[in-house]
Amino acid sequence: MVDSYGAIYVSTLEVAKQVTLQRDMFSDVGIFFLLVGLLYVFEALSFRFVVAGGIGRKIIRVFLAPGVLLHELAHYVCAVLSGFSKVRLYLLPNNTAPNVLGHVVYSYKPSLLSSICIVLTSLAPLPIGALALVGLLSLVSYLNVSDVMAVPSLWDFDSFMGYISLVTHELMEISWWKGAICVYLYIVISLTMMPSYQDIKVLLVHGLFVAVLGAILCVFVAMTPYTVMPIVHLGLVILNKGLQVCVSAAFIGLVCVLLISTIISISMSVLSAVRR
Repeated sequence: MVDSYGAIYVSTLEVAKQVTLQRDMFSDVGIFFLLVGLLYVFEALSFRFVVAGGIGRKIIRVFLAPGVLLHELAHYVCAVLSGFSKVRLYLLPNNTAPNVLGHVVYSYKPSLLSSICIVLTSLAPLPIGALALVGLLSLVSYLNVSDVMAVPSLWDFDSFMGYISLVTHELMEISWWKGAICVYLYIVISLTMMPSYQDIKVLLVHGLFVAVLGAILCVFVAMTPYTVMPIVHLGLVILNKGLQVCVSAAFIGLVCVLLISTIISISMSVLSAVRR
């Protein structure tokens, strides 16, 4: 058993070293924060355009309901799998604020394991949202998972726009109703996949605690013949690739929201002029 685990460690370490050989850890950390920042910017802009489009608060809440359901289900399932007690899901609670669309509550006993599970539960909507976006494109178009995951770096503008063009072209090849559903779901998922304000507050407490313990563990491992930094770096590279898929989806969602809000504004202006 020990030999099998040792073989897995050696093979994983070899793969990690090959992937990260030409990469810099600090650059990839910076890319991670940049991608997360872009996701929040695209989400904030999209939500602002939705509100500016004259859509009422109640309509916004219904419009975003599928994405909110996916977001809260990700929290709920992760909380249940973590062994938390009294897990409850609330969707579209009686609140007039359009950004209070749902929440999950649970009870737990304070421990290191519960802190790790709380961090995972708070972050769950992001990977689940990314998987949903990849699956959505795979289901309604001719793209496969490898095509969707082949999103290039955002700063390689020509390649990135080529990727967006490929996705758009594939969507235009399907029936109009499938395309409309896909665009709608893309918008609502990209608007609701990021951790909420409440999630961030939880992460600031438990995430910092877990990060400190993780750093201590890395220092301890560094004192042994083993090393985990290449494996951690590999995990960061994979995470950044997933975030790039999310950012590209959020970008498409932002463009769609902008177009829809512009059409609504023009239509309202035309109706006002006709009534006069």
